[in-house]
Amino acid sequence: MSQTHGRIERHASLPSTSDRAIALAEAGEGPWCAVLAEAQTAGRGRHGRRWQSPPGNLYLSVLLDAQAVAA
Repeated sequence: MSQTHGRIERHASLPSTSDRAIALAEAGEGPWCAVLAEAQTAGRGRHGRRWQSPPGNLYLSVLLDAQAVAA
C-alpha cells in the first residue's frame, strides 16, 4: 500500500469551506486536502441552501483525488 500525503488547512473564518476546496482543486491541489473553519460567513448545503455557521462547531470540506489515493 502506498503512502499518500495530503494537508489540512485550518482557518478561524472563511466564507465557505467548499468554495476554498473548489479553489484548491482548480489550482491542482492533491492528492487530498481538508479545509476546516471555526466559522463560515457564507456556508451552504445541498441545493444552495444557506445555514448558520457560528463559531463553536466544526465546518469541514474535503478535497479528494480518488485516483491518486487509490494508487
